[in-house]
Amino acid sequence: MGNRFARASGTSQATAVAAGEAALILQQYPGLTPDQVKQLMTTTASGIASTLPIFGGSGLVNLRAVLTNPISALL
Repeated sequence: MGNRFARASGTSQATAVAAGEAALILQQYPGLTPDQVKQLMTTTASGIASTLPIFGGSGLVNLRAVLTNPISALL
């Protein structure tokens, strides 16, 4: 990917993305508890449909839905 970027995958990459999403959620809604942030991330997630046990998680977080909808509608 040139001198500046690298192609990567796996849980190490997913952790960085999830942490960034959590930070954006907390920036928008600073009063949320860690459990509420997790709930928002998992309940809006979709997109992974696999029967293989190696693919865990809830899917892709719909960050736009979390950040643009009233928090009362999401929790």
